[in-house]
Amino acid sequence: MGRSGIVRFLHAAASILSYPQDPRSFAQLFGALSSAHYTRGRITRIHRETPDTVTAFFTAGDGWIPHRAGQWARIGVEVDGKRIWRPYSLSAPEQGDPSITVRAQGTVSEHLVHRAAPGDVLYLERPEGQFILPEMPTALLFMVAGSGITPVMSMLRTLMPRRPDHDAVLVYVARNRESCIFHDEILELADQFRGLRPVFWFTEERGRLDAADPGAVGALCPDHRARATYACGPDSFVTAVEALGEVSGHAPVVERFDVARAATG
Repeated sequence: MGRSGIVRFLHAAASILSYPQDPRSFAQLFGALSSAHYTRGRITRIHRETPDTVTAFFTAGDGWIPHRAGQWARIGVEVDGKRIWRPYSLSAPEQGDPSITVRAQGTVSEHLVHRAAPGDVLYLERPEGQFILPEMPTALLFMVAGSGITPVMSMLRTLMPRRPDHDAVLVYVARNRESCIFHDEILELADQFRGLRPVFWFTEERGRLDAADPGAVGALCPDHRARATYACGPDSFVTAVEALGEVSGHAPVVERFDVARAATG
């Protein structure tokens, strides 16, 4: 049997197996089901956080599930006629309107920061990730660098209103005040909730923070050894915090914003 005969045989078999439907309708149905892992959303509002960072608020269609503070989701956008997916941490509190906070560092993030507008369609996969708080958290130390603040901001926005006196220290490393995402809101949260103590470290003024050095971290948070530590940021920063954990005797919970993600976001 030649190739054309094999094709005719397979088509005939498909017709028998799919009767009374045309086999092409099953192919179309399969194609639709293969896309069922994502849902569509729509941008409702864009708020500029810094000159190169925005928060995009969006509504989500059926299939989206509420996120836990600290989780991330893959977001797809159409750029020059091509759909491109990137992972972004969700910055909104639990039960709030979902949002992502994006710094312009690549194709998708440049589009979201400089060209996206309310009404634009987003493609959304379900939230995932284990960078989350336990149900009954102890005293906390958050160590973040750059846009690593985004999942931690979701945690703070969720935790502090529920537990206004909860003991939490935030060490936030940024290049300068202008590039420090959520700077003013963090101060407002600290004024409102006395359990939160933010410590800002601006590298243009003070140089690099050695996050692996117990002495350097201890100067900012003297009881850091007694706290559950959460770290998020570039790989080198998170690796340093992990080294600190080895000295302190307990491993931090970490989320890495690696170079590949930053370069292609």
